[in-house]
Amino acid sequence: MKYIALIFMQVLVSQNEIDSNNACVNSYRIVSSDLKNVLDSFLVYESQYSYFSMGDTGYTFPITVMDSVGNVLQLASGLKGVWFSEGSIKHIFGILKYQGVSFIIHGRAPPNSQLLYNTKEEIKIPIKEPEKQFKAVYDEPIEDDRYFPTFWIINYENGVVKIVFKQKMIGERENIYK
Repeated sequence: MKYIALIFMQVLVSQNEIDSNNACVNSYRIVSSDLKNVLDSFLVYESQYSYFSMGDTGYTFPITVMDSVGNVLQLASGLKGVWFSEGSIKHIFGILKYQGVSFIIHGRAPPNSQLLYNTKEEIKIPIKEPEKQFKAVYDEPIEDDRYFPTFWIINYENGVVKIVFKQKMIGERENIYK
């Protein structure tokens, strides 16, 4: 049993190759036209906020797989730039490049292949530690509700993609990755 656990851990660690300045992660493509429509709507929605405008490239948005079979996805507000710290790169499944932005796919399990397909092609992304530390962002009391990002939760069931929850952005935040 110990050997199986060690092999599993080695596979997880080597999932994304890392050199000193770059990491290689898998590329994904959209399979579901329903999901494509949802992503288009999400990007249009986010463009109403000052941090993002349609056609402006170089933004990163997370897609979090919320369940163990890859059918429940969460979209959230993004940030400018496509790079990661060395520790965070090990926890992503890959990247979807769409409409000039990158969607980072991570979470409990890979996404359902009927939604997003892992092409097995590798994309190099830069490794960089943020200039400002996260601690500075959270200096204010935790009860501070002046900012809360957009969240959309999508469910894929019986071949149909449905938006089951929408939380609109409250306030705007400072981009800590300037």
